[in-house]
Amino acid sequence: MLLRYLLLLIGLLVVLVDFTQGKDYSVPDSIATEVSETRYKEVRDLTYALTKDLKDEEMIYRAIVKWISLNIEYKLTNSKDGNEVIKRGVAKCAGYSLLVHEMCFHAGIQSRIVEGDAKPGPSDVGKKLNFNDHAWNAVKIKGTWYLSDVTWVTSSSDIVTGDFTYGFDEQYFLQTPEESVKSGHYAKDPEKMFLEKKCSKCKYKSEPRCYAAYFKKGKNVIDQEKVRGVIGRSLTISVPKSDTLDYGQFRITYLNGKDWFSTSPKWVKEKNGVVKIKFDLKKVSYEPLFLKYKDQTYLGMRKR
Repeated sequence: MLLRYLLLLIGLLVVLVDFTQGKDYSVPDSIATEVSETRYKEVRDLTYALTKDLKDEEMIYRAIVKWISLNIEYKLTNSKDGNEVIKRGVAKCAGYSLLVHEMCFHAGIQSRIVEGDAKPGPSDVGKKLNFNDHAWNAVKIKGTWYLSDVTWVTSSSDIVTGDFTYGFDEQYFLQTPEESVKSGHYAKDPEKMFLEKKCSKCKYKSEPRCYAAYFKKGKNVIDQEKVRGVIGRSLTISVPKSDTLDYGQFRITYLNGKDWFSTSPKWVKEKNGVVKIKFDLKKVSYEPLFLKYKDQTYLGMRKR
């Protein structure tokens, strides 16, 4: 299973998606930490210990995912059930999603295991879809379906070294269906994406990969659907005219070997309230490429 790329090296500011913005998860997080001090052999008993003092579905689910982030590490291994995962303390994406599904069952939360294609990073944009590539979950919280990728919540791989980093990435905890697709998830079964507006395989395949800052601020500045995911000799983006935007702060960053470089706009032109920004990429032959504004990573693309 391909893991998402760790963008901390290029100054990614991880922010919460809108659904979790401002939420206080201190209670379920502390419960998960406390429960981690006791070893459990059965998923049922573990789930009860995590959730017995919680009533709110979102907080119950948070305790489950937080516990997993503290106790399960990513490893390419097969898991027959959730009990085996908690016993061994390791899993790959299928094991993570299986454990989440079983714990949700015991907690009374509706969930589904979702299998499909993943775009962990820009280098996967435009490539053939592999529906056996990844697994994640759909969970119904307070009557609404969200997508939750606990593998990506808990672990990431360094784009340069390949080393794993473990933590808790809020971006993938609870995503709207649209955020899930734009951040690199396309289900084998379209019904499990829960999209109001369908997204074709071709559209998903060719679009840039979105990051947390895009959902927080970037979507109000730039339309991801109008940006090419696979780039040739240049890239031109359009943004609304605004007194609050410093257009010269848009840039493309890319990795050459183990070093990061960036290129500033070649020119900026305004017409009829729309500002066009062009980047000259003729001398850039490396991927992945990231569109950034100041210290915020909005989109990931690759060079043709």
